[in-house]
Amino acid sequence: MKISMSRKTILTVIFITTILTASLFEIKEKSCKPKPQAPQILVIGDSISEGYTPFAQANLCGVAYLVHNIGNARYTKYTLDHLETYLNQAPNAVLITWNNGLHDISKAELGFIRSTPIEYRANLEKIARRLISLKKPILFFKSTNVPELEIYRNQKDLILYNQIASDVMAKFGIEVVDLYEYSRTIPNLYLDTDKKNNVHFTYEGYKKLGEIVSDSILKKLPIYFRFKKIYSDIFAHHMLKAKFL
Repeated sequence: MKISMSRKTILTVIFITTILTASLFEIKEKSCKPKPQAPQILVIGDSISEGYTPFAQANLCGVAYLVHNIGNARYTKYTLDHLETYLNQAPNAVLITWNNGLHDISKAELGFIRSTPIEYRANLEKIARRLISLKKPILFFKSTNVPELEIYRNQKDLILYNQIASDVMAKFGIEVVDLYEYSRTIPNLYLDTDKKNNVHFTYEGYKKLGEIVSDSILKKLPIYFRFKKIYSDIFAHHMLKAKFL
């Protein structure tokens, strides 16, 4: 016997699923407070990483504690100059995530591109050498999308610099996560969708990026962290059931 569903029923199911998913995230965000004594993940990056880190943390609550570098890591030379300070924030980190790029290709402050391709490559290599000397797992995240009408950056430079970053990471054996391609699938989630001149994201945009980031982190960690994640999800599921009963 064939079972058919009306369009109204399908829309109702989608609506309920959306509400439950949002509620599950809200419960995890509020009921599971990150603990500094948990295994630490050091996050080095700019304002984009500052935006997605709280969502990645919520997804990994009960599994790991994410420590974002103080302030904004900005461009590669800035990160290089402050790298020891960042590393001292989480000396016992079990994994390091890292990104530089959007500030390197920006013309906002100087009127011309901040870092030339040669400078960008050289700075990345210096940072990479220091990080791999720590003998810890490392993830490098490609820089996210530049909107078409962004006045301080352009796609051509972004693609070139992301390729340079990929080449450098391959040279040092550092795994790369392609946030660039993923971010291109959510162009409607920029803060300023009318002018398309803002590289930052809305709440929903950062939330989506946080999912990719947390999944990438989890896959890079030892397998027992994944069992902790399952336990955390089960806890949140029971909290969700209690909320709706």
